[in-house]
Amino acid sequence: MKKVVFTLFLAFAIMSCGIGKTEEQAGKWKNFFGEWNKDNKEIDEYFILDFRSNADTLVEISYSVMGPFEEFLSGKLISDTQAELYFDYIVGSISFDRITEKEEATLKECRKKKVADCTINPDGTMTLQTYHDKCGQLPPNTKIILRKTTDVTDMGTSEYEEEDPFSEVVAQYSPEQLKKLLGKTEPTNVRDLFILLPDELCVKYANTTQADRQAMAKGKFKGETNRMWIDEIDLAHGYLDLDGIVMGFEGGWEMFAKKIDGVWWIAVNEQNCAAMCFTLHANTYTFKNGTLTRHTEANLAGYQDVWAELFIDFDQLTEKQKEQVNKIWENHGIEDVLFKLPRDGKTITMYVDKLPYLEAEIPETALKKVKKEIWK
Repeated sequence: MKKVVFTLFLAFAIMSCGIGKTEEQAGKWKNFFGEWNKDNKEIDEYFILDFRSNADTLVEISYSVMGPFEEFLSGKLISDTQAELYFDYIVGSISFDRITEKEEATLKECRKKKVADCTINPDGTMTLQTYHDKCGQLPPNTKIILRKTTDVTDMGTSEYEEEDPFSEVVAQYSPEQLKKLLGKTEPTNVRDLFILLPDELCVKYANTTQADRQAMAKGKFKGETNRMWIDEIDLAHGYLDLDGIVMGFEGGWEMFAKKIDGVWWIAVNEQNCAAMCFTLHANTYTFKNGTLTRHTEANLAGYQDVWAELFIDFDQLTEKQKEQVNKIWENHGIEDVLFKLPRDGKTITMYVDKLPYLEAEIPETALKKVKKEIWK
């Protein structure tokens, strides 16, 4: 099947304005700036909505389907989380001459009609609702959920800064959205940040929503079949964990948050345990100016690589035991690394499940835990 790629850029002309006016107007669109992507489950189709600003135009929208044409749209800002899109014109492509050669009267009429609404949702996603695009090529009468993957905060440049391959924006909130969710315009503790996490980060098998987390933050239970609640919360040390009865899951979920130089640093750690425990996810995030960003350049303990000697004291082992340890590590080592988040506000613990080593008759005294100050 032919791979289909959708790309959109928003373009608004500035009328007789200097750079200062451009930046002032662009600032009103700050919640939209960046690259928004469809959470693509169908490999053969992609959809990208890219809000961009520079000194000549406020925002650009172009739309394409892997062909040599672009459909440009104009936009109207309704609020800091809502915008309307209108057809403007199409350029290029022999395939679409019939569109570009439409009578000016028809094109003029098309420019008056709204072809889509954009709404930034409280969870940081965007809903794009399209309508009939008579002169253009937007898919008609379709609702598409987009997630921001690239953030653009420099209003005065025409190109994105070089992207950090180890960072990804996973959610974004306006002050109004934060006020609605938290009752204030900025999070002030780990409980607030717990509410702002994307749904997929809060117990993998529990289908937890933002409304569920709001309820749990108030001391209530979530659900009946999959029942969860906040078990321990220590606001002074930035720690929170969950307990509950979730079908198909037995393990632990915990979160740690600490504000460093005006930026919230967040750790989320989830384990699933049966005979052995393994990590479902253990990630670092930051929250600043309404943007939640995941960082993957190192693990929760700050290590970019791990090895067997970190967790096993080889001085206590025979040559045969060393071979057994290396074999276990080769098969399972990195996957079996586990974490315990700080309870004292600073010390993270990294370790491995001892079961496969004890079964190989490795002495328990040879097993080690790595303890260090988090984010140092």
